[in-house]
Amino acid sequence: MSINKLLQSKKPGSAMALALLVVIIFVVMGTGLLSLGLHGRMLASRTAAEIAARCAADAGLTKAVFEMNEKIKVKPWDDNTLPQATDETLAPSDATFSYTITSNPDYIYDVDVTGRAGRAIKNVSCTLTLVGLFRNAIYAQDSLVLENAYLVDAYSSEQGPYGGVNALQPTTVATGDPNAVAMGEGTVYGEFLVDYGRELPAISPPTESPFDVSKGSIELDSNSVDLVFCPDDSGQYDFIELLEGGKLIIDGDVTLYVTGEMKLKQFSELEILPDSSLTLYLGGDMNLRNSSAVNALTQIPRDCQIYGVGGEGQNFLMEQSSLFYGTIYAPDATITLENGAELYGAIICDNAELRNSSELHFDATLLKASVDELGAEFIVQRWQEE
Repeated sequence: MSINKLLQSKKPGSAMALALLVVIIFVVMGTGLLSLGLHGRMLASRTAAEIAARCAADAGLTKAVFEMNEKIKVKPWDDNTLPQATDETLAPSDATFSYTITSNPDYIYDVDVTGRAGRAIKNVSCTLTLVGLFRNAIYAQDSLVLENAYLVDAYSSEQGPYGGVNALQPTTVATGDPNAVAMGEGTVYGEFLVDYGRELPAISPPTESPFDVSKGSIELDSNSVDLVFCPDDSGQYDFIELLEGGKLIIDGDVTLYVTGEMKLKQFSELEILPDSSLTLYLGGDMNLRNSSAVNALTQIPRDCQIYGVGGEGQNFLMEQSSLFYGTIYAPDATITLENGAELYGAIICDNAELRNSSELHFDATLLKASVDELGAEFIVQRWQEE
C-alpha cells in the first residue's frame, strides 16, 4: 500500500501508526549520530592523552640527559647520586613524567621514563654513553678543504701500530658549515657529518705556579745533548725550537705552557717515553717540517695532547713528511697537513686543510672517554618506546 493511499485510508489508527514509524526512524538515526559523535569525542580525547603522554615521556628523557650532563660538570663524579624525577608536571598541561637512571660499567647508563596523561601511559627507555671531545677524525667549525690525494681513515692504537688489518677502518669527518667544504681527489673511509651548533668548551692555559713565570726557551740542534723533561720541568716557556737533529724527551707526566711558537725542523724529535705523557698549551703557531716527529716512539696518540690557546689566527702546519701522534684541540685555529704529512689521532679546529698526499688516521681508542676529560658528555645511543 502506498503512503498516499494510507493517508486516504479511513481506517482508525493508520495515521497514528505512520507517525509512530516516522518517530522511530528519527530516533534510530539520532541515536546513531549521537553514538558516532560520542565515539569520535572519546577517540579524540584518547588520542590527545596519548600524544600528551608521549610528549611528557620525551620531555622526561630530555631532562634526564640534561641533568646527567650538568652532573658531569661537578667533580668528582659520583655514581651513587644519579638524577631522578617522580610525577613532575609538564607545563602548561596536566601531563607528568617520571624517570630513573641506573649505572652500568664503562660509564654506560640506562634511562627509563614514564609519561602519563589521564589514563594514557607511554614508556621510553634509552642507553646513555659517554663521549669525549674527539668523536671524529676531523671536526672543523668553519671550512674544510680536502684535495690532492688525501687519505682519512681509522685504526686502533690498542691493536698495535697502523697498518695491515689495523688500517683503513671507517671514521667520520664533521663540519659545522656544509657550505664551506671543498673536496678534490682523495679518499675518506667513512662518512661526512654536519654538526650544527656543537658547543666546544673554552680552554685556557694554567696560571698558577709554576705556569705564572717563564722558565726561558727551549732551543736544541744536532750538536745539543738530548734534553730530558721530567714532571719537575713543567711550567711556562717562551718558545720551543728544535733545529736539525735536536731531540726533546718527555719522561713522566709533563705539562708545558708555551706562550710563543713551537718549531720542529729537519729530523728533529719530540719524544715521549713509555708511561709518560705531554700536555701542551700553545699560544703561538706550530710548524713541523722535513721529517720531524712528535711522539713517534710509543705512537700512542692519547699520550700527547696539544691545546691551541692563541685565539683567532693561530696556525698549525705539518708538512714535508712530518709525523704527529696525538690530538690537537684548537677551536679558533687553522690546521693544515700537506706534502706527505701524517697525523695519527684527531683534530678539532676552526679551519682544516689536507693537501698533497697528506694523511690523517683517527685513533678509535679516543672514543673511550672519562668523566674527567674536557668536553665529555652523555649522548643517547639506543632508544625504544613501549
